[in-house]
Amino acid sequence: MHLKDDGTEVQTLWGELAWQLGGAEGYALVADADRTATNPGTALEKLFKKYGPCLVLVDEWVAYARQLYGAENLPAGTFDTHFTFAQALTEAATVVPGTLVVISIPASDSVRQGLSAGESALNDIEVGGEGGKAALERLRDVIGRKDSPWQPATAEEGFEIVRRRLFEPLEPQAARERESIAKVFRAFYAQHKSEFPPECGEGAYERRIVNAYPIHPELFDRLYNDWSTLARFPAHARRAAPHG
Repeated sequence: MHLKDDGTEVQTLWGELAWQLGGAEGYALVADADRTATNPGTALEKLFKKYGPCLVLVDEWVAYARQLYGAENLPAGTFDTHFTFAQALTEAATVVPGTLVVISIPASDSVRQGLSAGESALNDIEVGGEGGKAALERLRDVIGRKDSPWQPATAEEGFEIVRRRLFEPLEPQAARERESIAKVFRAFYAQHKSEFPPECGEGAYERRIVNAYPIHPELFDRLYNDWSTLARFPAHARRAAPHG
């Protein structure tokens, strides 16, 4: 139970959602469902219509729900109730204009390692054992009916994302220097072909150096292709990688 500054007592995820959108007034729309830890159903539509437009962000839902697996009479709602709520949430967002729900879910090994779609081997470290697998399957089943999957950025797109986050735009003089530096790198790689991969001396790689500047594209390649696929690579660092 969470006691808010206005005195509202919130027990469930849907209670928290309603309170964040509309304070005590918004919470009142789902109060009964929050106190009884039951699905709020169509009350979510009323909530979104009254307080929209709104963007609902739900992160680490699988990590939260797996703690409920196999337990009963929980004040925050049972495992099954959470996914009934997930269905109500996505359906409400679909019918109420100006409402968008974004839910993050862990990646499976089939995505990371290029396994066939039929193989369901999941990464136990990230998903979290039997409860996590059950939660992930239920969540995918629910949101798969309404979802529009966001595809991770490519390594090339990651250059632009990271550069914009870390560095100010280049002044004209610095931009010209960047072009010159990329040409010097390309010429060096072309002169030492036996010591570097052949693509390093090509024009396409020169453009990659320009796009990634002032970070070398090789660093992005290692981060994107090698480090972020490691099972124990920190989740927050994985999101900071070019594809997250």
